[in-house]
Amino acid sequence: MTDNSPFADPLLARLYDLQNPWGPDCDFYMTLAADLARGKTFAPLRILDIGCGTGLLTTALAQQGHKVTGLDPAAPMLKVARARQDGHLVQWIETTADALPRHCPDQPFDLVIMSGHAFQVFQDDKALQATLQAIRQQLAPDGQLAFETRNPLVQSWKKWTREQTTERFTLSLDGKPETIELWHDAPQFKGDLVSFISCYRFVDQPEKPQGTTHSTIRFLSREKLAQQLNVTDLRIKAF
Repeated sequence: MTDNSPFADPLLARLYDLQNPWGPDCDFYMTLAADLARGKTFAPLRILDIGCGTGLLTTALAQQGHKVTGLDPAAPMLKVARARQDGHLVQWIETTADALPRHCPDQPFDLVIMSGHAFQVFQDDKALQATLQAIRQQLAPDGQLAFETRNPLVQSWKKWTREQTTERFTLSLDGKPETIELWHDAPQFKGDLVSFISCYRFVDQPEKPQGTTHSTIRFLSREKLAQQLNVTDLRIKAF
């Protein structure tokens, strides 16, 4: 898992929760963890959140009594995560997913999750297989991997333009509020990869330079996804 996101930028890391508040995806993972724990007579689960970002979901799982590890390669995102209320309940690890066995050699997980587009940052079969193999190695005998990935048939990247993605947020910087405009633009689809730029500007300070970061994520077909999971001997429970 490479740091293939704009969130190596400290400002974008601080804005992340404003752009991506709690939603149905978080509810899904919370319910999944509760259901799995119920099957273990409410025993706390050992949970790994790969690509945990600012730790919104990660910390919520820890608040339910689970033993949670959050992994992310972006230091600015983990800085936000550690500063959360009850952030001390989580073990935060700054690394890539394929390096997981080196950091948790004797720690099997009952549940491994990848929310948002964390699963889509692996840009080729080799990178994806390295991560899936690392996860398979760390799963408990009855452990589960849960993740989400966008359906390429929807072609959602066609809407990733400045006109359709622009948002404004207010953030306190140096003790005063700043209005920041953010947007995505210039999506390019090649094979199963989509590249795009994320931009921001200070609305009230036009003299400040515009920030620009580049990202690439992978849109796997249903068939290709099943193939990759089967190679790793991960049994598909639901699609």
